[in-house]
Amino acid sequence: MGLKTEAFCSENFNFEDFISCSETFQNVSVENVPCLEATYEFIRQLANDILEPCLLEFGNLKLTYGFCGKNLSRAIKKGNGGIHPPLDQHAGMELNASGDLICPRGGMAADFHCLPASSLQVAKFVVE
Repeated sequence: MGLKTEAFCSENFNFEDFISCSETFQNVSVENVPCLEATYEFIRQLANDILEPCLLEFGNLKLTYGFCGKNLSRAIKKGNGGIHPPLDQHAGMELNASGDLICPRGGMAADFHCLPASSLQVAKFVVE
């Protein structure tokens, strides 16, 4: 695909922000780069439609969990079993070994906070 992970996906976020923000990624050495352009497109959409407005409204936005490719997913499951890939939109539009979406819901997810704003304040803002 050739896209550099340092490339910006929005004004204030680059793809690397989504790839390397999780605690597990920071503690293990695994490749965690999207393979499909569709995943990059959904990361762009998430960054521009959700994260940028939250950053503008609340400031101090910190990503805590972004893209989760198959290698990171294995490391998470090995460490604490805390995810179920078929329901985890952090996989973006990536495909499993059968060629199906890892998460049939599609799209992209990211966990973040905007301290000192509460999660409830941020969620209400996103919904509005």
